[in-house]
Amino acid sequence: ADVHPVFLNEHAWNVVPLYYLCHCSYIFLRNLTFINDLLSDIYILVVSGLGLVISNYSNTMQQAMFVMFFFVIILILMSGLFTPVESMPDWAQIATIVNPLKYFIQVMRAVYLKGSGVGELTTQLVALAGFAVCLNAWAVMSYKKRE
Repeated sequence: ADVHPVFLNEHAWNVVPLYYLCHCSYIFLRNLTFINDLLSDIYILVVSGLGLVISNYSNTMQQAMFVMFFFVIILILMSGLFTPVESMPDWAQIATIVNPLKYFIQVMRAVYLKGSGVGELTTQLVALAGFAVCLNAWAVMSYKKRE
């Protein structure tokens, strides 16, 4: 098989920009990955704690699913995902203080849109960690063995 230099030259023009694109993406994502993973893991602990608390007080799996569905819908609607928290009534703005999804959405927006670091997200980090500790402690204390 004949390999022509023109063939290699054409592919070089395709490979070099692709290499630089991948390299720059890696540098950009490497910084985002740590913050994103850290705060996502903490949020997963929060949601797991909430699920455990609800399941500890539920008698059946169906009851737990309906209660969790109720909480998830309210948490999503009150989180600022679809409408800004600032445009909500005063009572709703106060209620969002105890919504862990609000802090997680603030983190995701700050990391992806502004490129924020851990130093700029300490308020959200502390809030999510507090929710994780409180909800999981509540889950452990409310757990009862069933025979």
